[in-house]
Amino acid sequence: MRPSRLLLDSKKPLRRFGQGFIRQRGQRVREDLEQQEQLEAIKGFWKDNRRLILALLAAFLVSAAGAWGWKSWKSSQSAEAGLLYEALDQALSDQKIDAAEAAHKKLQEGFASTAYADLAALRLAKAQVAAGQLEKAQEVLQAVSGSADESLRWVARVRLAAVLIDLDRLDEALKAVSEQPPEAYAGLVDDRRGDVLVLMGRTEEARQAWTRAREALQKEEGARALTLLDRKLGALEALSAAKP
Repeated sequence: MRPSRLLLDSKKPLRRFGQGFIRQRGQRVREDLEQQEQLEAIKGFWKDNRRLILALLAAFLVSAAGAWGWKSWKSSQSAEAGLLYEALDQALSDQKIDAAEAAHKKLQEGFASTAYADLAALRLAKAQVAAGQLEKAQEVLQAVSGSADESLRWVARVRLAAVLIDLDRLDEALKAVSEQPPEAYAGLVDDRRGDVLVLMGRTEEARQAWTRAREALQKEEGARALTLLDRKLGALEALSAAKP
């Protein structure tokens, strides 16, 4: 007996539902298989490269710890140097040069690479000059004249030349300011160079140096610096005019 058309027709929705279910089920199975394959691939990669991955991870952790440790150490070093600089500053305020020299020595021995060491040296040398300790000041400034910091290096050289002038060591004074400085310090260096040259009797070279210094300082320094240079140039003109 053949099934009725009605019965066959009634099964069509069920068939369509079953086909849809199978398609959905098949899609899920494929997705599960793909995920399983990816998982197996990851497991295989981990198995084959486990040592390399662990080594790289260890290297990263060591590097990160080292960087943190270096920053921490640098911060600690800077703090200690700062305390010594404060001690030197207080000693100079109390006019205790011996105590300031002791603090400066500790800075040089333990923290020579910090800016505090060079700044302290400049402060100490200024106090030594005021106290008439020119030889000591010369030694301190001589050390800073080789500083890695360009600003401190040239400030030290200009001051060193002044101390050497007072010590009547003109050749050494001229040597201290003989190199060509950066543009920012050209005026100060030429001014000091002129001071040395005029004392050596090289008046024309002194005039040229002071003229260059005036042109450079006119752009940056105040009226006081220009007034001093004008007086120097005026005195040089008067000296030249007085010569027979």
